[in-house]
Amino acid sequence: MTAALKLLVTPAGRAALVNAKRNGTLPIVLDTVGVTAAVFAPTGNEAQLPGEIKRIATIAGGAAAADTIHVTIRDSGSDTYSVRGVGFYLQDGTLFALYGQAAVVVEKSAQATMLLAMDVQFADIDATSITFGDTDFQLNPATTELLGVVELATDDETTAGNDAQRAVTPKGLLAALNARLGLGAPSTFVKGLLTAANAAVFRTALAIKSAALKDEGAGNGLDADLLDGQHGSFYRAWSNLTGVPTDFTPSPHQHSAADITSGTLVVARGGTGIASLPAGYFLMGAGANPMVPRAPADVLADIGAAAKQHSHPISDINGLQAALDAKTTPAAVAAQISAAVNGLINGAPGALDTLKELADAMGDDPNFATTVTNALAQKLNLSGGKLTGSLSATSVMVGPNATSGYPLDVDVGSGAGRVLFRYTNGINIDGVNPANSAYVGLQTTSPWTFGQGFTVLAGKATFNTDDTTFTSVAPLRFTGMGAGGTMFIHGLNGSGDDICNISRGNANSYYTLNWNGDIRSISSSTSAVYVSNGGNLRIGSTSGVSKYLRTNPSNGDLEIVNNAYNAVVARITDGGAVIANGGFQYSDRRLKTDIKPRAVKRGLALTLARMFSEWTRVADGARDVGVVAQRLARHAPHHVLRGPHRGRLSGLLAVDKAGVALEASMDNALHLTEHEKRIAALERLINKREKSQ
Repeated sequence: MTAALKLLVTPAGRAALVNAKRNGTLPIVLDTVGVTAAVFAPTGNEAQLPGEIKRIATIAGGAAAADTIHVTIRDSGSDTYSVRGVGFYLQDGTLFALYGQAAVVVEKSAQATMLLAMDVQFADIDATSITFGDTDFQLNPATTELLGVVELATDDETTAGNDAQRAVTPKGLLAALNARLGLGAPSTFVKGLLTAANAAVFRTALAIKSAALKDEGAGNGLDADLLDGQHGSFYRAWSNLTGVPTDFTPSPHQHSAADITSGTLVVARGGTGIASLPAGYFLMGAGANPMVPRAPADVLADIGAAAKQHSHPISDINGLQAALDAKTTPAAVAAQISAAVNGLINGAPGALDTLKELADAMGDDPNFATTVTNALAQKLNLSGGKLTGSLSATSVMVGPNATSGYPLDVDVGSGAGRVLFRYTNGINIDGVNPANSAYVGLQTTSPWTFGQGFTVLAGKATFNTDDTTFTSVAPLRFTGMGAGGTMFIHGLNGSGDDICNISRGNANSYYTLNWNGDIRSISSSTSAVYVSNGGNLRIGSTSGVSKYLRTNPSNGDLEIVNNAYNAVVARITDGGAVIANGGFQYSDRRLKTDIKPRAVKRGLALTLARMFSEWTRVADGARDVGVVAQRLARHAPHHVLRGPHRGRLSGLLAVDKAGVALEASMDNALHLTEHEKRIAALERLINKREKSQ
């Protein structure tokens, strides 16, 4: 059997155990268990099981030891999921404890009923204070005091004899006996020995008679490993043996040359056929060949006739001394080199008195003269010329009185003239007539005036402080507006046929945007449509009943919010579902896709009955009954709707009453069907027993 799982109890779960005086524990009831396929490491601060798939109310269990409870979880629904973690919830929805691991504990398929049994161990909690809700099944582990389920031990586990939980089978017991005593043991003879009444009968059966009664050796026991009172090591010493010779006659034998490692080797004869060895000769040989005499010259030839070291005085070499005396001295050589270098640089400055400095100054260009000549030919003559390339400068001055204080200063002098800008096709772009305006300032509060007009192809533009008009093929006019002015955008007719205008009644009034009389947005007390400061589109008047249209920033739903801006009355979800909180929803199959069976949450009806409450509404003080959304979210979050996020009451929750009522009725129907099956099975059992009597 597997080791007990160590659950991590949450602070809320531990608080539920503590009694009012905080000197003991209270009994608690584990109502449901949540399952998850998520891989997580519990911290103990969770309020809900991470990645919870569903909650199962069909659980049973009981204390198997002072610190251990055995829990059995059953899910007969059609859901398919993996279980890596579980969380146990109290009757009020509090997460009592949880457990998680990376490996899958069990796989649930749609066709099978999951029956998960586990032992849960607590470090410092009395397991007997924990009970479970009403259930009709239980799979406690069997102990020496409690009847229950037990796992059978394998042959290897039985032979090892270390498991105190698994039960031994006859086959496993036989395997353990064979491993301990031998295959088929004990034999008939040994079985007879085992039934001997006393030692005398045992000795008789072994046919050892009185020899087993001899009291010999240390400890007065029968010491059978002695020979004449001595151990074997005694007879391995030569000195303890008698009747042995004192010395041995040597026998003929041989030794190899490798056996001779010290002393002087005396050669009795030089070799086959050698009568004598001349003085100064060497005796040489190899392997099994006979040794022969060798003269010193022969030995030198054998080793390469290495030359002997020797020396000669300088006088032995004819003419060497005179040749050395005629050589130039180092001082003379240095003087010759210095004179040659001075003649080369000929008084050049210090920065250019080496070939390296000259090469660097010319850019390592072997054609330096040609390069400089060609570059000078491309320069503009000071007396005038035509510049064919582009000119880049931070300040350009043109004219006799131009200064460098401006990026471009064009001075035409005191006489008549103008600055002329020309297109490449020869059409002039009229510039500034100095008689009318001396400066054109683009960043100045002074009027910007084109003295001779500003002509752009077929149109004309006029700028002044009171009115700005753009005239083109299709008239477009912007008229400056003051406290009571209006800005118009016209169509083909310059004076009428307004496409759009923005008007203002006075300095303190709202602006009015009119679009050809069809769409109108007015931010005033009589507004029909306007955008509030919060970015929501409001339909209605500020003094009457209105509705807000907005996009929920948390989930992307398009929502219609009531006049008080505290409840969502309808929404279009990001997934395309249309929801009306008043309860009206189309359920036509033609409006649905990806329809799949969904398992009914078992125990939902009983959970709703336990959570049924009565309260007073804060808005109008009226009494109401039902289920609190926060409590329902712990058991059936898919029936809880989240409202808008705004202020203190952001994220208000609502209950899908129709949906939760429908699922609760289905849960009751399934319970009735299960009870009917059990009753039918009991009736068959009763009828069978009555017939057998």
